Amino acid sequence: MAGRGLLGPAGLGADRERGVGPVVLRGGPLQGLWQAEEEPYSLEALLDFWAQDEPAMRAESGPPAAYDPATFGEGNAYYSGALMWHEVRELLGDELFWRLMREWPASRPYGTASYDDVVSWWSTEAGRDLRPVFDAWLLGTDSPPR
Repeated sequence: MAGRGLLGPAGLGADRERGVGPVVLRGGPLQGLWQAEEEPYSLEALLDFWAQDEPAMRAESGPPAAYDPATFGEGNAYYSGALMWHEVRELLGDELFWRLMREWPASRPYGTASYDDVVSWWSTEAGRDLRPVFDAWLLGTDSPPR
């Protein structure tokens, strides 16, 4: 998956116009699901573990999509994104969530997307405003509650 975000080449990042920083998408739901299947703990236990350290990572490196450039690629980009995607999955349900995960890359083959493009696409396709979730997890200075 090197060089591509979980959702394809169009990622999120500090530059909201160009959408740089696909790291935010890379930690995503697949990593947590795979680890929970391979290790002796549940997905919820893994996410709770990640959530414990997320506030300190956010304080040190900044929000994942508005990070300190000197700390690009730190844990905040991986774990915060994974926690956000899990919340989105819970809001939408598995069927819709995984359908949109598969459809997103096809909507922008070999292209890029700005932060606003990503949030707008997901909100439109989901039929609900997901901006508060994306903004809280990716731009907020404080960690959202889990």
